Amino acid sequence: MKIRHSSLPKLALCGQYEGTQGNSSAASRGTMLDGVFRDAWMTGQLPDNLSAEDEAAVRWALSQC
Repeated sequence: MKIRHSSLPKLALCGQYEGTQGNSSAASRGTMLDGVFRDAWMTGQLPDNLSAEDEAAVRWALSQC
């Protein structure tokens, strides 16, 4: 079992707790956006295949940094 920080409260309640395998769609999107942000921070360019919502989120993050 891979222990993640988000599972610690449930593990504290029950030492036999085992989370589900894989990532949620929200976690996968966050991981993708993080990668796009890091690349854009280094190169100054965004990929062409981002949705308008994702592009806005990455541009906001870049402006905050």
